Amino acid sequence: MLRSPLQLLSAHRAQTTAVVLVMAVALWLVAAVPAALIQLQTGADHWFEQFVPVVYIDPGADEQTLVTMVEEIDDWDGVAGVEHHDSSRAYERIGDVIGDDELASMGVTEAMVPELLIIEPVLWKPGQIELLARAEALEERQEVVAVDVPDARSLEWMDDARWMVAALGATALIALIAALAVVVNFLRMLSRRERREHHLLEVFGAKPRVLRFPALWRGLVVGASAGTAAAVGFVGWSLLLDRVVVGLAGIGAMSALDSALWAGALFVVALLLGAVAGWIGGQPPADGSKNSMLEWPKEKQ
Repeated sequence: MLRSPLQLLSAHRAQTTAVVLVMAVALWLVAAVPAALIQLQTGADHWFEQFVPVVYIDPGADEQTLVTMVEEIDDWDGVAGVEHHDSSRAYERIGDVIGDDELASMGVTEAMVPELLIIEPVLWKPGQIELLARAEALEERQEVVAVDVPDARSLEWMDDARWMVAALGATALIALIAALAVVVNFLRMLSRRERREHHLLEVFGAKPRVLRFPALWRGLVVGASAGTAAAVGFVGWSLLLDRVVVGLAGIGAMSALDSALWAGALFVVALLLGAVAGWIGGQPPADGSKNSMLEWPKEKQ
Protein backbone atom coordinates (compact mmCIF):
# COMPACT_ATOMS: atom_id res chain seq x y z
CA MET A 1 0.00 0.00 0.00
CA LEU A 2 1.05 3.58 -0.53
CA ARG A 3 0.19 4.40 3.06
CA SER A 4 0.11 2.46 6.30
CA PRO A 5 -2.95 0.20 6.66
CA LEU A 6 -3.44 1.60 10.16
CA GLN A 7 -3.51 5.22 9.02
CA LEU A 8 -7.22 5.03 8.26
CA LEU A 9 -7.91 3.81 11.81
CA SER A 10 -6.14 6.88 13.17
CA ALA A 11 -8.05 9.10 10.75
CA HIS A 12 -11.34 7.68 12.06
CA ARG A 13 -10.56 7.56 15.77
CA ALA A 14 -14.09 8.09 17.02
CA GLN A 15 -15.56 5.46 14.72
CA THR A 16 -12.76 3.01 15.51
CA THR A 17 -13.26 3.52 19.26
CA ALA A 18 -17.01 2.93 18.92
CA VAL A 19 -16.47 -0.30 16.94
CA VAL A 20 -13.88 -1.55 19.46
CA LEU A 21 -16.25 -0.86 22.37
CA VAL A 22 -19.15 -2.61 20.65
CA MET A 23 -17.02 -5.69 20.02
CA ALA A 24 -15.53 -5.59 23.54
CA VAL A 25 -18.96 -5.46 25.21
CA ALA A 26 -20.22 -8.35 23.07
CA LEU A 27 -17.13 -10.43 23.89
CA TRP A 28 -17.45 -9.61 27.58
CA LEU A 29 -21.06 -10.79 27.58
CA VAL A 30 -20.16 -14.03 25.82
CA ALA A 31 -17.53 -14.78 28.49
CA ALA A 32 -19.27 -13.38 31.58
CA VAL A 33 -22.56 -15.23 31.14
CA PRO A 34 -21.12 -18.77 30.79
CA ALA A 35 -18.66 -18.08 33.63
CA ALA A 36 -21.56 -17.06 35.88
CA LEU A 37 -23.53 -20.14 34.82
CA ILE A 38 -20.60 -22.43 35.63
CA GLN A 39 -20.15 -20.82 39.05
CA LEU A 40 -23.86 -21.10 39.74
CA GLN A 41 -23.98 -24.75 38.64
CA THR A 42 -20.90 -25.59 40.72
CA GLY A 43 -22.50 -23.99 43.76
CA ALA A 44 -25.78 -25.80 43.15
CA ASP A 45 -24.03 -29.14 42.74
CA HIS A 46 -22.00 -28.64 45.92
CA TRP A 47 -25.09 -27.62 47.84
CA PHE A 48 -27.14 -30.56 46.59
CA GLU A 49 -24.32 -33.05 47.24
CA GLN A 50 -24.26 -31.93 50.88
CA PHE A 51 -28.03 -32.12 51.33
CA VAL A 52 -29.31 -35.18 49.49
CA PRO A 53 -32.71 -36.72 50.31
CA VAL A 54 -32.48 -39.20 53.20
CA VAL A 55 -35.24 -41.67 54.09
CA TYR A 56 -35.30 -43.03 57.66
CA ILE A 57 -36.67 -46.57 57.84
CA ASP A 58 -38.29 -48.22 60.85
CA PRO A 59 -35.81 -50.82 62.21
CA GLY A 60 -38.67 -53.33 62.37
CA ALA A 61 -39.57 -52.97 58.70
CA ASP A 62 -39.85 -56.14 56.65
CA GLU A 63 -36.69 -56.88 54.62
CA GLN A 64 -38.61 -57.62 51.41
CA THR A 65 -40.54 -54.36 51.74
CA LEU A 66 -37.24 -52.51 52.10
CA VAL A 67 -35.75 -54.18 49.00
CA THR A 68 -38.87 -53.35 47.00
CA MET A 69 -38.68 -49.69 48.09
CA VAL A 70 -35.00 -49.44 47.10
CA GLU A 71 -35.74 -50.89 43.66
CA GLU A 72 -38.69 -48.52 43.22
CA ILE A 73 -36.69 -45.41 44.13
CA ASP A 74 -33.76 -46.52 41.98
CA ASP A 75 -36.12 -46.57 38.95
CA TRP A 76 -37.21 -42.97 39.50
CA ASP A 77 -36.24 -40.48 36.85
CA GLY A 78 -33.26 -38.37 37.93
CA VAL A 79 -31.94 -40.87 40.51
CA ALA A 80 -28.33 -41.99 40.09
CA GLY A 81 -28.53 -44.59 42.85
CA VAL A 82 -29.76 -45.47 46.33
CA GLU A 83 -27.45 -46.24 49.26
CA HIS A 84 -28.84 -48.49 51.98
CA HIS A 85 -27.27 -47.99 55.41
CA ASP A 86 -28.29 -50.43 58.12
CA SER A 87 -28.42 -49.30 61.74
CA SER A 88 -24.68 -49.79 62.33
CA ARG A 89 -23.67 -47.83 59.24
CA ALA A 90 -26.26 -45.17 60.01
CA TYR A 91 -24.84 -44.88 63.53
CA GLU A 92 -21.35 -44.39 62.07
CA ARG A 93 -22.67 -41.77 59.63
CA ILE A 94 -24.28 -39.76 62.42
CA GLY A 95 -21.08 -40.04 64.43
CA ASP A 96 -19.09 -38.68 61.50
CA VAL A 97 -21.44 -35.68 61.33
CA ILE A 98 -21.80 -34.70 65.01
CA GLY A 99 -18.84 -36.58 66.53
CA ASP A 100 -18.67 -39.90 68.35
CA ASP A 101 -18.19 -38.28 71.75
CA GLU A 102 -21.22 -36.05 71.29
CA LEU A 103 -23.27 -39.04 70.16
CA ALA A 104 -22.20 -41.04 73.23
CA SER A 105 -22.98 -38.14 75.58
CA MET A 106 -26.51 -38.03 74.17
CA GLY A 107 -27.03 -41.66 75.18
CA VAL A 108 -27.81 -42.74 71.63
CA THR A 109 -27.11 -46.40 70.93
CA GLU A 110 -26.87 -48.28 67.66
CA ALA A 111 -30.18 -50.01 68.31
CA MET A 112 -31.94 -46.66 68.54
CA VAL A 113 -30.82 -45.50 65.08
CA PRO A 114 -33.13 -46.24 62.13
CA GLU A 115 -31.86 -47.57 58.82
CA LEU A 116 -31.20 -45.02 56.08
CA LEU A 117 -31.89 -44.82 52.37
CA ILE A 118 -29.74 -42.08 50.80
CA ILE A 119 -31.06 -40.99 47.40
CA GLU A 120 -28.29 -39.82 45.06
CA PRO A 121 -29.68 -37.55 42.32
CA VAL A 122 -28.31 -36.99 38.84
CA LEU A 123 -27.00 -33.47 39.42
CA TRP A 124 -27.10 -32.13 35.86
CA LYS A 125 -30.53 -33.53 35.07
CA PRO A 126 -33.55 -31.20 35.28
CA GLY A 127 -36.51 -32.10 37.46
CA GLN A 128 -34.75 -32.27 40.81
CA ILE A 129 -37.57 -30.35 42.49
CA GLU A 130 -40.01 -33.08 41.41
CA LEU A 131 -37.58 -35.66 42.82
CA LEU A 132 -37.65 -33.93 46.20
CA ALA A 133 -41.45 -33.96 46.17
CA ARG A 134 -41.54 -37.69 45.42
CA ALA A 135 -39.00 -38.38 48.16
CA GLU A 136 -40.96 -36.31 50.67
CA ALA A 137 -44.13 -38.25 49.81
CA LEU A 138 -42.46 -41.45 51.08
CA GLU A 139 -43.11 -40.23 54.64
CA GLU A 140 -46.73 -41.35 54.26
CA ARG A 141 -45.64 -45.00 54.18
CA GLN A 142 -45.88 -47.03 57.34
CA GLU A 143 -42.31 -48.33 57.23
CA VAL A 144 -40.87 -44.82 56.87
CA VAL A 145 -40.09 -42.94 60.08
CA ALA A 146 -39.14 -39.59 58.47
CA VAL A 147 -37.75 -38.06 55.29
CA ASP A 148 -35.10 -35.35 55.26
CA VAL A 149 -35.00 -33.32 52.02
CA PRO A 150 -33.25 -30.09 50.99
CA ASP A 151 -35.15 -26.84 50.85
CA ALA A 152 -37.11 -26.98 47.58
CA ARG A 153 -37.33 -23.20 47.38
CA SER A 154 -33.56 -22.82 47.22
CA LEU A 155 -33.34 -25.47 44.51
CA GLU A 156 -36.17 -23.82 42.57
CA TRP A 157 -34.34 -20.48 42.77
CA MET A 158 -31.19 -22.09 41.38
CA ASP A 159 -33.13 -23.70 38.53
CA ASP A 160 -34.70 -20.34 37.64
CA ALA A 161 -31.31 -18.65 37.80
CA ARG A 162 -29.79 -21.26 35.48
CA TRP A 163 -32.55 -20.72 32.91
CA MET A 164 -32.13 -16.95 33.16
CA VAL A 165 -28.37 -17.15 32.63
CA ALA A 166 -28.89 -19.53 29.69
CA ALA A 167 -31.26 -16.99 28.10
CA LEU A 168 -28.68 -14.26 28.67
CA GLY A 169 -26.10 -16.51 27.02
CA ALA A 170 -28.22 -16.77 23.87
CA THR A 171 -28.65 -12.99 23.89
CA ALA A 172 -24.90 -12.52 24.27
CA LEU A 173 -24.23 -14.81 21.30
CA ILE A 174 -26.63 -12.80 19.15
CA ALA A 175 -24.92 -9.60 20.32
CA LEU A 176 -21.52 -11.02 19.31
CA ILE A 177 -22.79 -11.88 15.82
CA ALA A 178 -24.21 -8.37 15.46
CA ALA A 179 -20.94 -6.84 16.70
CA LEU A 180 -18.97 -8.92 14.19
CA ALA A 181 -21.23 -7.61 11.43
CA VAL A 182 -20.53 -4.04 12.56
CA VAL A 183 -16.77 -4.67 12.48
CA VAL A 184 -16.96 -6.21 9.00
CA ASN A 185 -18.97 -3.27 7.72
CA PHE A 186 -16.54 -0.78 9.28
CA LEU A 187 -13.51 -2.48 7.71
CA ARG A 188 -15.31 -2.70 4.38
CA MET A 189 -16.01 1.02 4.56
CA LEU A 190 -12.30 1.71 5.15
CA SER A 191 -11.39 -0.53 2.22
CA ARG A 192 -13.61 1.57 -0.03
CA ARG A 193 -11.61 4.63 0.99
CA GLU A 194 -8.57 2.89 -0.49
CA ARG A 195 -10.10 2.32 -3.91
CA ARG A 196 -7.41 4.35 -5.65
CA GLU A 197 -4.64 2.35 -3.99
CA HIS A 198 -6.40 -0.86 -4.99
CA HIS A 199 -6.52 0.19 -8.62
CA LEU A 200 -2.86 1.19 -8.58
CA LEU A 201 -1.79 -2.13 -7.08
CA GLU A 202 -3.94 -4.02 -9.58
CA VAL A 203 -2.11 -2.22 -12.37
CA PHE A 204 1.15 -3.60 -10.98
CA GLY A 205 -0.31 -7.11 -10.89
CA ALA A 206 -1.40 -7.44 -7.25
CA LYS A 207 -3.67 -10.44 -6.66
CA PRO A 208 -7.06 -10.03 -4.94
CA ARG A 209 -5.92 -11.79 -1.77
CA VAL A 210 -3.02 -9.33 -1.44
CA LEU A 211 -5.49 -6.45 -1.52
CA ARG A 212 -7.16 -7.91 1.58
CA PHE A 213 -4.05 -7.69 3.76
CA PRO A 214 -4.53 -4.04 4.84
CA ALA A 215 -8.05 -4.81 6.09
CA LEU A 216 -6.73 -7.96 7.72
CA TRP A 217 -4.18 -5.92 9.68
CA ARG A 218 -6.86 -3.44 10.70
CA GLY A 219 -9.09 -6.34 11.78
CA LEU A 220 -6.30 -7.74 13.93
CA VAL A 221 -5.76 -4.34 15.57
CA VAL A 222 -9.48 -3.90 16.24
CA GLY A 223 -9.72 -7.48 17.57
CA ALA A 224 -6.66 -7.07 19.81
CA SER A 225 -7.98 -3.78 21.19
CA ALA A 226 -11.45 -5.20 21.82
CA GLY A 227 -9.97 -8.37 23.33
CA THR A 228 -7.79 -6.38 25.71
CA ALA A 229 -10.73 -4.24 26.83
CA ALA A 230 -12.97 -7.31 27.21
CA ALA A 231 -10.30 -9.21 29.17
CA VAL A 232 -9.72 -6.31 31.57
CA GLY A 233 -13.47 -5.91 31.99
CA PHE A 234 -13.89 -9.62 32.67
CA VAL A 235 -11.19 -9.65 35.36
CA GLY A 236 -12.78 -6.62 37.03
CA TRP A 237 -16.21 -8.24 36.79
CA SER A 238 -14.95 -11.51 38.30
CA LEU A 239 -13.43 -9.62 41.25
CA LEU A 240 -16.70 -7.75 41.78
CA LEU A 241 -18.70 -10.96 41.46
CA ASP A 242 -16.56 -12.67 44.08
CA ARG A 243 -17.05 -9.80 46.53
CA VAL A 244 -20.82 -9.75 46.03
CA VAL A 245 -21.81 -13.42 45.87
CA VAL A 246 -19.15 -15.34 47.83
CA GLY A 247 -21.08 -17.58 50.20
CA LEU A 248 -24.42 -16.87 48.50
CA ALA A 249 -26.27 -20.14 47.97
CA GLY A 250 -22.99 -22.05 48.26
CA ILE A 251 -21.39 -20.31 45.26
CA GLY A 252 -17.64 -20.11 45.71
CA ALA A 253 -15.25 -17.50 44.40
CA MET A 254 -13.64 -17.79 40.98
CA SER A 255 -9.94 -18.52 41.35
CA ALA A 256 -7.34 -16.11 40.02
CA LEU A 257 -6.13 -18.81 37.61
CA ASP A 258 -9.63 -19.37 36.22
CA SER A 259 -10.13 -15.64 35.78
CA ALA A 260 -6.78 -15.32 33.96
CA LEU A 261 -7.60 -18.27 31.69
CA TRP A 262 -10.97 -16.79 30.78
CA ALA A 263 -9.34 -13.41 30.06
CA GLY A 264 -6.64 -15.03 27.90
CA ALA A 265 -9.22 -17.01 25.97
CA LEU A 266 -11.20 -13.80 25.41
CA PHE A 267 -8.16 -12.09 23.89
CA VAL A 268 -7.40 -15.03 21.57
CA VAL A 269 -11.03 -15.28 20.41
CA ALA A 270 -11.14 -11.52 19.80
CA LEU A 271 -7.95 -11.74 17.74
CA LEU A 272 -9.34 -14.56 15.62
CA LEU A 273 -12.67 -12.79 15.10
CA GLY A 274 -10.82 -9.62 14.15
CA ALA A 275 -8.81 -11.55 11.56
CA VAL A 276 -11.97 -13.12 10.12
CA ALA A 277 -13.72 -9.74 10.00
CA GLY A 278 -10.68 -8.19 8.30
CA TRP A 279 -10.47 -10.91 5.68
CA ILE A 280 -14.19 -10.63 4.89
CA GLY A 281 -14.29 -6.85 5.04
CA GLY A 282 -11.15 -6.52 2.92
CA GLN A 283 -12.71 -7.85 -0.25
CA PRO A 284 -11.82 -5.29 -2.94
CA PRO A 285 -14.98 -3.40 -3.95
CA ALA A 286 -15.96 -3.32 -7.58
CA ASP A 287 -16.26 -0.01 -9.40
CA GLY A 288 -19.61 1.61 -8.93
CA SER A 289 -20.47 -0.60 -5.95
CA LYS A 290 -23.15 0.82 -3.71
CA ASN A 291 -22.32 1.90 -0.20
CA SER A 292 -23.63 -0.14 2.68
CA MET A 293 -26.64 1.32 4.49
CA LEU A 294 -24.63 1.14 7.72
CA GLU A 295 -21.59 2.93 6.25
CA TRP A 296 -20.46 6.19 7.81
CA PRO A 297 -20.38 9.25 5.52
CA LYS A 298 -17.49 9.39 3.11
CA GLU A 299 -14.53 11.45 4.17
CA LYS A 300 -14.12 14.73 2.36
CA GLN A 301 -11.60 14.78 -0.46
